[in-house]
Amino acid sequence: MEKFVSEVSARHWFFQHVNDMDVDNIDNVRFAFKDDVEAMEAYENQRDNGCCGSIDVDITVNGRPAVIGCNYGH
Repeated sequence: MEKFVSEVSARHWFFQHVNDMDVDNIDNVRFAFKDDVEAMEAYENQRDNGCCGSIDVDITVNGRPAVIGCNYGH
């Protein structure tokens, strides 16, 4: 599991990770701490209503479990 000191550093890593995967038409890049119920609901709503493909990665930010992801596709 990747570990980061801030959401900004996690997003920077994630964009590099996605670019390395060479996916097309990225939309709704999202981030949420897993212990934040409202943020997780918004995260899941974005995931469920984005393009057909989805990437979600479990990470930690300052020791706090989080998830970062995006949708991609047509």
